[in-house]
Amino acid sequence: MSSDAIEGSLREETGDARSFSASQVHDAPLAGVYDSLGPCGHLGLIIQPSSAGETPAAQGACLKTVNGADLVEQVNPVMPLARSSNGGVAVTVGTNLEQVFILRPLLPAAGS
Repeated sequence: MSSDAIEGSLREETGDARSFSASQVHDAPLAGVYDSLGPCGHLGLIIQPSSAGETPAAQGACLKTVNGADLVEQVNPVMPLARSSNGGVAVTVGTNLEQVFILRPLLPAAGS
């Protein structure tokens, strides 16, 4: 283990143990799927791969179900797109540009 990686195991109440390991991502492309939870519901952002020198395309939404109705709000990446110090991407929701959320990566883009 190094300062850029962690490994261990989690033990469930049933006694079953699950091993895990994770490495810090430094210069990986931004392309991928990002998510988090916020007051508007489940925030999601997809960043598509781009060619060298081009800005990646990004689109997202925040989904929440209230009284059986699905509410959807636009998620907007904070530009310029950049990875935060914790590996996430900053976004705003709807027209509220003052509240910023950090979405964490779920999956790397194919070929990344």
